Amino acid sequence: MRLYDLSLTLAIMTEYPEYAWLPWKFNKSLTGWWRDLQKKFKAGNPIAEAVVRLYMEDLAQQNNVETLDDWYLLSHMQLGGGTWVRISNYLSGLPNILVWLYPHHNWNLHRFATSGKRSIQNHVVKLLQRYVFPHEGIFFFLKS
Repeated sequence: MRLYDLSLTLAIMTEYPEYAWLPWKFNKSLTGWWRDLQKKFKAGNPIAEAVVRLYMEDLAQQNNVETLDDWYLLSHMQLGGGTWVRISNYLSGLPNILVWLYPHHNWNLHRFATSGKRSIQNHVVKLLQRYVFPHEGIFFFLKS
């Protein structure tokens, strides 16, 4: 383990390179990994951008995000609380990450959820519209 700076995560990722490891899925992240990714991502490194995109796709899948506009409905709490907040801070926040990864989308930065209660309500309405009443023509309007 000394070879891997006493990091089980690094040992596993190094010894089994044939597997596409997702470092954020481990209980303990690699020391300095997010900080290093942040520097490379902000410098426009294509590999760092691909890693962040993969992370965001994983996060989208976990939170039923199917369209880019679905990101507006989620709060930090829904995205994973403390872990997400720490990661988000490294990468300058959800709006900035999304603008960077999807510059073609017409983002409205004021629409991003700030309170957990409102975003949870919006998320539930979205899920109801999509899965419970997809053909009913029922529309819900919640103030953003």
